[in-house]
Amino acid sequence: MSSTYAGEYFIKWFSLKYQIWRTIVFRNSVYKLVVLFSVSFSQSFTSMLFLPQGYVINGLSGSGYSPSTHSTISGLLSSNPGVIIDSKRLSFGLSYQFESRIKKAWIENMSHSRFGFMYPQSVVVAIPVTNFRIAFGMDQLYNNEIKYGTVERTIPWNNEQGYIEAEDINPSKIEYILKTSGALSIRHNIGNDYELSMGIQYNDNHLYYMFDLDFPPSIDTLLSNVKEVDLRKPNYSYGFVLNRNDRSYPTIRIGLYYENGIKFEKIVSTGMSRNHFIGEVPSKIQSGVYLQLNPRWSISSNYSNVFWNKISIQNVRDTKELSINIGYQLRDHAQLTWGLFSTNYLIDNINNLFYHDNMNALYVIAGSKLLYKHWDLDISIADSHLFSDIKRKHTILKIESSYSL
Repeated sequence: MSSTYAGEYFIKWFSLKYQIWRTIVFRNSVYKLVVLFSVSFSQSFTSMLFLPQGYVINGLSGSGYSPSTHSTISGLLSSNPGVIIDSKRLSFGLSYQFESRIKKAWIENMSHSRFGFMYPQSVVVAIPVTNFRIAFGMDQLYNNEIKYGTVERTIPWNNEQGYIEAEDINPSKIEYILKTSGALSIRHNIGNDYELSMGIQYNDNHLYYMFDLDFPPSIDTLLSNVKEVDLRKPNYSYGFVLNRNDRSYPTIRIGLYYENGIKFEKIVSTGMSRNHFIGEVPSKIQSGVYLQLNPRWSISSNYSNVFWNKISIQNVRDTKELSINIGYQLRDHAQLTWGLFSTNYLIDNINNLFYHDNMNALYVIAGSKLLYKHWDLDISIADSHLFSDIKRKHTILKIESSYSL
């Protein structure tokens, strides 16, 4: 390739980039420019997993939200590893989670929805072996499909055929984390009064990232943007559960567990582009208390701290999450639960381009548990429309089923 030809190619390539940038500035707000440009047109850095609505509330069940002290079979790998000890028989669990779309999830018209509703939220097998238990399976940790809205623009390109005009584009992004896990829990008696179960869990986390600019093929090829990236990174969680052996009421159970963070990072070079992908999941610590007041009534609470300030995202405060649940044993084979779950995500003015935003959410939870012979069926609904900021208003429906031999 001659130097003259290479120079002309570079000038044309740069001109196209400039026209794209200029059109976005004048036909869209500066906020959409910042997000769209940073995740698609940049040749140096792509930020992933920045939308908090994508984090699945995977500890939700027919007993409310209390992952530190209790879990269904399908939720074992998204709860305290110490609770696996409760699985007394060989069991299989399956769950599905459905969520409504959030029309304005971040800035401008960026919407959030759950990708792939036909895929299970979790699939888990629990195996009892003498004094310890084993569980393995898969679970979704993060699920996010962003649609940036229609971007109207015309892109002039001076070539032998004259000018071409790009149609309106509808950029979108999909990113989700599927974790494959194995966990072990063991029980130990402390005297005659207490029982301690401890657990450890290994997670192989697989992040799928897909970005679609919705450009015509000729322009899409010239830009050489990376459309799909797969990244993998392991992490661990550790926990314990303390039970009082005395069967007189009220009975008490206390749980505590910690899950370390995950940092995904990969550099991909294509054509004239060099893309640095990075995404982080913060560490989390959770604790909870469960009280069985009498044969009919129970109450539980769960507190968690998500360590956002320990990762590279700037000006995001730690998230405090709190839940409280009240359960009523309707009869031997049915239970009803009501509860509340609160979470927040506080941003403090990122580089003066994003406005100060406080994305609080308060979910109202209703759940039911049905037992029939070897089958368990859990149904739970969590809705945040009544008391939440507009970016966190949505509804979650979760259906879980398990079978024990």
